Amino acid sequence: MIDTSNFRLIEANEEDILWVSKLETSVYSINDAVPLNILQGWYRTNPKGFYIAFDDHNNRVGHIDILPVKPTPLDNFVAGYITEQQIKPEDIYTPGQKEFIRNLYIESLALKIPGNVLRAKALLSIISEIQGAIRGLCEKGRISSLYAISASKEGRKILEHLGFQIYSKKEERIDKHDLFRATFSTFMLKLNEIVR
Repeated sequence: MIDTSNFRLIEANEEDILWVSKLETSVYSINDAVPLNILQGWYRTNPKGFYIAFDDHNNRVGHIDILPVKPTPLDNFVAGYITEQQIKPEDIYTPGQKEFIRNLYIESLALKIPGNVLRAKALLSIISEIQGAIRGLCEKGRISSLYAISASKEGRKILEHLGFQIYSKKEERIDKHDLFRATFSTFMLKLNEIVR
C-alpha cells in the first residue's frame, strides 16, 4: 500500500472557491476553466461536493468538485447539447435533496504539484478519499453512475484506471471532449484495487 499520509482532502469553504477558480484557469484551457461566478453558484447550492487537497504544510495543492446534477440538465450535458458551464445552480441538488441523487458528475480533479512522485502520491490520496466525499453528497446505495470529462491525456488514463469508458464521443458534443461514464459498482471495485 502506498503512503498517502502527506496529503488530505478537506471540504472546501467559500474562500477556497476563488483558489479553485485560479487553479482551474492555470491548468485548463480558457474554454474548459469554469468561471468563478459559476463555481460560486454551484458551491452555494451544494457545498458538499467541493474538496481541497492539502499537503502536510497546510498548503492547498489540488481540488475535486463533484456535482449532483438533476436528471434533465444531466441528460442534456451527457448528450453533448450543453457545456458544463451551462449547468446552472438550480440544476444541482441541494444537501436537503440528497435522497434524489442517482448520478454524479466529477467536474474537476486538478493538482498543482511539481514532481511526478508527489503528484502521484497526492492523486492517490484524493482518489482514496473520493468515497467519503461521495458519501457526504448522497445516500448510501443510491448512486448508479459517475460521469467525467478528461481535459488531458493524464486525466484520461486516470479515468480508465477507475473503470470509466467513453460514453459520449467528442465529435458529437458541443464542448468537443469525450465524456466518460462508470457504473458506481465498477468505480468502487477499481478504486479498492488501486488503494489496496
